[in-house]
Amino acid sequence: MEKVITISNKNYNMKASALTQFLYKNETGRSFLKDIQELVEVKNKLNSDISTIDEVSELILKIAYVMTKQADKTKAPNFETFVDGIDNLYDDTDWIFQVIELACSPLSRQLQINK
Repeated sequence: MEKVITISNKNYNMKASALTQFLYKNETGRSFLKDIQELVEVKNKLNSDISTIDEVSELILKIAYVMTKQADKTKAPNFETFVDGIDNLYDDTDWIFQVIELACSPLSRQLQINK
């Protein structure tokens, strides 16, 4: 599944598929499924407490980076370049929920979330 997600007034084409979890593992050394599980668990806190974003911002950004790179390698050559292109993470946090939803799309419906 592909989707355009806007972060800080900039559009990012992101892709999620069965391959995403393996690309994420190769890129970060972390378990994609465990990180998604953690994000889903803190989802309700994100709705009510913006400070919780600090706890998961690195995970969200790494997942967004991997999905952007999967969609087009030239748009995100490395994590630092990807993050450096984002002016403000927290003006509009809707992108966070969109990234989580897209990341969950190729996985079990049990991990699907609603905003």
